[in-house]
Amino acid sequence: MRKCVYEELSKDELHKLFLELRRLLKLLLQKFQRQYPKEVMKDQCSKIMRWSMAEQEVEPSQPAALST
Repeated sequence: MRKCVYEELSKDELHKLFLELRRLLKLLLQKFQRQYPKEVMKDQCSKIMRWSMAEQEVEPSQPAALST
């Protein structure tokens, strides 16, 4: 992988690099698979809290007086 930073890769080498990256990503995803539901739940809770806080901070808009 470090080779691609310093040298130009051929089409074949680039293909091999992506295959290796895909393999490594798959291994990492499998390794940390049990943590995903917890992380997703944390993210959803924090988004809901932010939305709730944002809604509380928004002041109701007052209608503007029309001048003719």
